[in-house]
Amino acid sequence: MTVKLLASSDIVVRRSELRKATSVAAKAAPKNAACTLASKLLPRLFSWQELAMSRGQGISTKKAGDIRPPLHHARIEVLKDYVIAWCTKNGKDVKEQDINDAIIEQVSYARKKMKSQ
Repeated sequence: MTVKLLASSDIVVRRSELRKATSVAAKAAPKNAACTLASKLLPRLFSWQELAMSRGQGISTKKAGDIRPPLHHARIEVLKDYVIAWCTKNGKDVKEQDINDAIIEQVSYARKKMKSQ
């Protein structure tokens, strides 16, 4: 069974995977909860191939010859909004930089995973 991450969006994840991600984030130190939750949810929103073949969020200036597309902006925004809402509701520290760091980490991990295959 799938559930919407936010009532206002069409982005869905499996209920069991959302429960696992929030459970792990709830056990994390308050300052690490946002990064942990974003790291656990990101592979549920994007395939490993999408992560590996992207240039992340596309925040920095595009380098010459880089043809990789950025990750889907709407899905990233829903992820960020969900993580911020969950952390606020559960009394955890949240900074957008922590979420950005989790995205960078998962993109890097996906690239390493693709190279090893």
